[in-house]
Amino acid sequence: VSQTNANFAGGASGGGVRADVSWRFDYDSTARVEMKLSPAGDSPAKLDSLQLVIPFHGAAATHYMANGINMRQSNQAGLIPGQDKTGRVWDSTTMKAQKMTLGSFIPIVHVGNLSSGLTWFADNDKGWWPSDKAPAIEITRPDKDSVELVFNIASEPVELKEPRTIVFGLCVAPVRK
Repeated sequence: VSQTNANFAGGASGGGVRADVSWRFDYDSTARVEMKLSPAGDSPAKLDSLQLVIPFHGAAATHYMANGINMRQSNQAGLIPGQDKTGRVWDSTTMKAQKMTLGSFIPIVHVGNLSSGLTWFADNDKGWWPSDKAPAIEITRPDKDSVELVFNIASEPVELKEPRTIVFGLCVAPVRK
């Protein structure tokens, strides 16, 4: 810890997978997250799928903004749809001018309301298992009072044979002490 940043690290295992995560939080409320996934034992981990889910209370997640690979042509912003339904209400396959050869990864997604929010961002989908079977990123409504930002790191069965590292950033706004 210093006056300008704080570093955290932790790990957990389950389902045959070991996750070691390190965070670097800077003074402006931006975090760099490095998540290393590896088999927990001596044999590969067989996964049906793998998701990273960021939950929000419904009042904290009324709006979204998404920027695709081609920043000038693939931008979306507005109200998070589906206030009266549950399940997937938005996904990254709806982005225009995306030229992905496989999958529907986009580098920036913001979820919030008119006074605060969380932006997730990444340079690329390195470490993911890209697929066209499910959107890379989704916004879902598990019930009428909550919203989830879902990242389908693996959307179909895969084997984790060796360590994979996924790097992304988070930025909370407004900045608070």
